[in-house]
Amino acid sequence: MAGTLKLGDGRWKILVAPARGGSLLGCTFDGAPVLQPAPQPGARGRPALRWCHFPLIPLSTRIDNGGLRFNGSTVQVARNVAGSPHPLHGHGWQTEWQVSESNGTTCVLTYGRKAMPDWPWPYRARQTIAVAGDSLYLLLAIENPGPAAMPGGLGFHPFFP
Repeated sequence: MAGTLKLGDGRWKILVAPARGGSLLGCTFDGAPVLQPAPQPGARGRPALRWCHFPLIPLSTRIDNGGLRFNGSTVQVARNVAGSPHPLHGHGWQTEWQVSESNGTTCVLTYGRKAMPDWPWPYRARQTIAVAGDSLYLLLAIENPGPAAMPGGLGFHPFFP
């Protein structure tokens, strides 16, 4: 598939989609699915996709009607799922990540976001996906380079068979 990275070591086969939210489209070990592709809702004019894992960043939850209270202020977080008034899972899963390293068994993806009215805090995210032996490694980090405190959370959204 165009725009994807293939990671593997003979036993693992991982299909990474940096342009599709830094997600995994496939994940097998010795031919058996470890993570199962599942349909995800379309958003912002994009079609629904089938992913088996995606990063949750800078939030890992639903924001009720988009109203986020932090440090005495309310920010209206933009809706990001068609048909829902509640923003879900942050921005990372719906944006293009940049490949900063890739060697066949490991890739490092990065994403940076400037402060905007619907999220007035800049941040940088880094995701490492690696296979080695019997292990799949998923690492996720967020950095706030801005001058003010930022709410945040991160996580993984896997779909198991």
